[in-house]
Amino acid sequence: MYKYIQGCRAAAALFVVVYHLGLTLAREKYFGRDAFFLEKLFSFGTCGVAFFFVLSGFIITFIHQKDFGVPSRIFTYARKRVVRIYPSYIIIFTVVYLVAIAFSSTRNSVPHDAITLVKSILLLPQDKNVEGAPVIVVAWTLQYEMIFYAAIGFAIINRYLFVGLILAFLFNFAICTHQSIIGVPQSFFASNLIFLFLIGMLAAYSAKSKITIKRPVLISIVAGLAFLCLAVVDVVFGTKTIYLDRNLAYGIISCVLIVGLVRTEDSQIHDVKISKTIPLMGAASYALYLIHWPLISILCKLAIKVGLHGIYGALIAFVAILAMCIFASLVFYFYVECPILSRLSAPSRRLLLNNAKLKV
Repeated sequence: MYKYIQGCRAAAALFVVVYHLGLTLAREKYFGRDAFFLEKLFSFGTCGVAFFFVLSGFIITFIHQKDFGVPSRIFTYARKRVVRIYPSYIIIFTVVYLVAIAFSSTRNSVPHDAITLVKSILLLPQDKNVEGAPVIVVAWTLQYEMIFYAAIGFAIINRYLFVGLILAFLFNFAICTHQSIIGVPQSFFASNLIFLFLIGMLAAYSAKSKITIKRPVLISIVAGLAFLCLAVVDVVFGTKTIYLDRNLAYGIISCVLIVGLVRTEDSQIHDVKISKTIPLMGAASYALYLIHWPLISILCKLAIKVGLHGIYGALIAFVAILAMCIFASLVFYFYVECPILSRLSAPSRRLLLNNAKLKV
């Protein structure tokens, strides 16, 4: 995987983490107004989700584009996707669920009916109007991820099936935009977030195309600055600011940025000098994404119990909790995720994982 893309994965995960951390610290039961500036400062962090979706569309298309229209490769593709997503998710889901039901104060925060639990574990579409997802709040994004993976599966079986799915999505989207009350799962598939995966696919085709891009470095810089400017707008004026569509705006800029970075690395004009920490953080980004929310909840409570208070207490808690989330994700990646992926992956994938660990 491209080093710059791994860096993008790390950045997207960190955006989401600092957003959730600032939001949680600013709650009344923790630091309240003393941490409000942290909530405000990192309010742009929700753009990490848009970034993630575009990256996902790019990576899957970039890797499996040659498989489109080759039905014999569907089982290999499905195996890779299942192994990549479910084992780590199920482990963290199970731990968080068992911890939650062990305490009376958190027991009612998780579902107890079998149907909801099964749907949550399998990452099946659920009502997007419910805040987050059951047990692992951020898993609502993985529900969309699995739908995209399924759509790519149809593209591998038959390209026309994929085109049919896109047309069905557009038809459903058009209908739902003119209805005030929409039921599940129709509402789930009417989200404009799905467009971000398609934008990511466009990025993959553009990066692989024979079209000459003369100044990819300049394009990357301009796109990066545009992303930064949009983030500043979010911080200053709020994320509810109306400009085109916020997610799509971030998505389009992310598309240009990804293409620019890939072409820059491909050109080899500039020697890619990146610290080993950045690709490592990119590799561990999935673990960080899954782990950070329950960890933030626990560590915020701990911060109050040890006596931290006021603005400086909020700052200390912010830095300490962020560091602990990153550390925990790296530990999980090396000692849980990597061994599982190595055991369940094909021999070629297993060799790549072992080589990656030796290089770190």
